[in-house]
Amino acid sequence: MRWFILLLCALVTWSCGGAKGLSERESNQALWKANGPKSYSYLYGEMTADMGITFAKVTVVNSTVVAALNVDESGKVVGTRSSLNGLPTIEDLFRVVERYESDKSLESSLLYDLNFGYPKQILFHPSGQSRIIPVVYQTAQFFEVL
Repeated sequence: MRWFILLLCALVTWSCGGAKGLSERESNQALWKANGPKSYSYLYGEMTADMGITFAKVTVVNSTVVAALNVDESGKVVGTRSSLNGLPTIEDLFRVVERYESDKSLESSLLYDLNFGYPKQILFHPSGQSRIIPVVYQTAQFFEVL
């Protein structure tokens, strides 16, 4: 009987993720660290103050943003970018999620890539107010691994 209780406790602990279980962000961040490339290009989108979304094709080499072009939602180039300031690497996007996920006044909607684990969509908004301006809205879609 004792072994049955121990087995039951072990199953409950395992099914709940264990005492040291990883959060969704931590699991996907570990997947990114294990499988993610150091050099890549991706389509980055961010909500602007007027509720529009701006897009950039961001190129990262050895974990550093080295180039970016203004693009439309489909990835078609629509202009040059004068600065790389504020354009994140995938590692930076994980830091955005980590910074906001501890704020209990915010609700989140997070989507992660199944193969590499990078955040495909980051959305944080005040709890119970999903129709107002979000605090954070960012998207990442891969173009290519370099």
